Amino acid sequence: MGGGLLGVGIALWLGHRDGHPGADRQMSDVHLAAQIEDLVEGIEVEDGVEAGPGAAGPAGVSNPGSAPGSIPVGAASASVAVEGDADAVFLVSDSRRYEVPGAVPAGTWHIEARFGDGAPIPQGSVRLGEGDHPVIACTAAEGRCRVR
Repeated sequence: MGGGLLGVGIALWLGHRDGHPGADRQMSDVHLAAQIEDLVEGIEVEDGVEAGPGAAGPAGVSNPGSAPGSIPVGAASASVAVEGDADAVFLVSDSRRYEVPGAVPAGTWHIEARFGDGAPIPQGSVRLGEGDHPVIACTAAEGRCRVR
């Protein structure tokens, strides 16, 4: 991770506690490095990957409101249709998220639907096999979707 600038920013922030430059106590390099490590633990950015608001997700993953993700060539897939009046329907599995209708890799998926301006609501799950053609039918009045 190219964390040079991030490390400097965190070091400056840690050294100016309570708005006072050169805080009351001296921090050793080891202590400062441990605090920086704690702050950035779990953040992983691959080289060449753009991060931040508006950045594209990993290949094959679609963000809410974007076009469905692409499926790797040769991957088994199902073609999912949507009926009804949900504003958006998503299939989610681990870190993958697809907005349907469209092609989705075979596997077990959690269904989420958004009705109106609210957040997506869990709607159960569906297991998709290669060549399956399920229909997810949603009714806003019930706030519910069913798989046919």
